[in-house]
Amino acid sequence: PPPPPPPPAGQIGAVAWLQPALRLQRDVFDRTGAVELTASLSVQAPGVTYWYRYAYNPDFAYVLHSSRAADDGLDFRVSFRVFPERAPGRYNDTLSVTLCHDQQCTRQVAGSPFILPLHFDLGYHAVAEPGLELLQPTQTTVLNHDVVGAAYSAALDAVVTASARPLPMLRVHDLRSGSTRSVALLTAPTSLSLAQDGLSAALGHDAAVSLVDLRADAAAPVRRFEVPLPVGAVVLAGTRIVAFSAQRGTSNVVHWLDTVTGSSSAAITDGFRSVTGDVEPVLHPDGRRIYAANRGVTPDDVARMDLDVAPAAALFVDTRYHGEYPFCGAVAASPDGRRLYTGCGVVLTTSPNVADDMVYAGRMSLSRTRPNTWAEYAAWSLSVSPLNDRVALLEEKIGECRTPWVGFDNCHMRLAVYDSTTLARLSFHGLPVHERGEDRLRQWGRRLMHRSDGSLLLVTELRTRDEATPTWLLHRLSP
Repeated sequence: PPPPPPPPAGQIGAVAWLQPALRLQRDVFDRTGAVELTASLSVQAPGVTYWYRYAYNPDFAYVLHSSRAADDGLDFRVSFRVFPERAPGRYNDTLSVTLCHDQQCTRQVAGSPFILPLHFDLGYHAVAEPGLELLQPTQTTVLNHDVVGAAYSAALDAVVTASARPLPMLRVHDLRSGSTRSVALLTAPTSLSLAQDGLSAALGHDAAVSLVDLRADAAAPVRRFEVPLPVGAVVLAGTRIVAFSAQRGTSNVVHWLDTVTGSSSAAITDGFRSVTGDVEPVLHPDGRRIYAANRGVTPDDVARMDLDVAPAAALFVDTRYHGEYPFCGAVAASPDGRRLYTGCGVVLTTSPNVADDMVYAGRMSLSRTRPNTWAEYAAWSLSVSPLNDRVALLEEKIGECRTPWVGFDNCHMRLAVYDSTTLARLSFHGLPVHERGEDRLRQWGRRLMHRSDGSLLLVTELRTRDEATPTWLLHRLSP
């Protein structure tokens, strides 16, 4: 509408806020600092001098003002205070402006004070990564527990998960019936590994490992064994459980446990024959050797340990490319055992002969936004299809998702699928936010698996503020 006619000279006419309120909606993990919004108080007072004062709660916001160019009013720049850190919730305050005809403000302009509501909503208001086509699962199951390990059993056509919260538990999620069987654990698990036949699982604990029979009719499904280390990763290889210590910044100790006799033997005792960091080892399909990649050290590498020797003679042998290629701490073996796919996209061929093992065979190109950058993005989880024709991975930006001093507010994850022959990328999607009531929660991809029919299964974590009962999701994706 056209502006109102100006008031007669010497008078103050219409006074009004151009906004009904100022509202800031902010995600609890956003660490961009104070956010500034502008509120405009329009005043029609040509040729008239007036005085003003304003009031607000300085613990809620910080306010600066300036004269408006469009009329005779004022613009207020309101910075909502986000530090010190607030608890999630809805916060309200007001900006009060009083206009006066005299400097002592004994005569106020009609309508004073002029009140503007200020609203600050701090909660789960995540947004998906812009510019990407978002993933659209065909089915999503809400898991009201955390997932410290997950694997797909083709024999059971089920996803097996291990959780520590709210209770230590192993669960078998039947994909055909939609039902879930639960097996209670004595202490919180730290890791999970399935047997090659998919009918049993090994779990790591603090100073223990468990062997669980996954069949529904198992009379005593859990056997527990003590080991002298906090277990960070396990591999179930036949009747043997290989347990890695939970050393994130130094060399890992490795113990072999015989599930028949219950005896435990140290296999690796020094840093020159071990792997370093948060390890996720994989068993080669022949069941005779393990591969693992260093994580959190520079340079990283992939190493092999043979299982057909005595524990005291076992050792890790790394690649010939130490420092030449990045591997980024994740390894997946192809179903035929002929290739290893690593977290930075580097592909290695395998051989039973150590001298011919782990030879460079190409590279899948992960995302890069800066030129001449070799490993700006890395895969958190990889999976090779049962037909050995596709490789799927969850990638994340290393500088925004893996550095300890960032707040992860810009950490987004992407799902990419590659042709296993040409290593060309075939599809690429961002992870959408998940709506839970009024919440919009960011999803972090944590485990990627192929089902027997070639479709993908994706386990994601919803990023929350340490809820007592965490929420994770199990997605089914189209083949």
